[in-house]
Amino acid sequence: MEEASQGLQDLLLLDCSPALERRDAVLHTKDSGEGEKFFLLLYLILLFSRTLCDARCYFRPASKYGCLSNRNLYVFGAVWKTEDCYQCRCKMNAMICCSLVLIPKNYDRANCVGLFHKKSCSIRVVKKTNPDISCKVYNGIG
Repeated sequence: MEEASQGLQDLLLLDCSPALERRDAVLHTKDSGEGEKFFLLLYLILLFSRTLCDARCYFRPASKYGCLSNRNLYVFGAVWKTEDCYQCRCKMNAMICCSLVLIPKNYDRANCVGLFHKKSCSIRVVKKTNPDISCKVYNGIG
């Protein structure tokens, strides 16, 4: 059961949300009933991780020297923003990059359109007839 606990800790270290990265998973099992609690906890962590990250991350293996991105070598522990609006982190076992863009999902698509701003890595939803007027967005992914 200690191997499963270590696997869970490694999973949390590869999480694509910086807020989730600070969590510590400490699991101690004493009897078979604890095993069920472990799997329930694992299920909940994976469920919330999927909700918070929305799987808009990608992973690349790191070399023994660091992480290579766009012909630049980053040292372990480095954090940077790419030109295509991803925040990347170089860890000992992988480079983890997650999108910074919040994608609007629930808005008036008949009268509104999303405009992407590369400099701010954002999408602004505006009226099709007058781009100076913002539209109401009810939810988004990102």
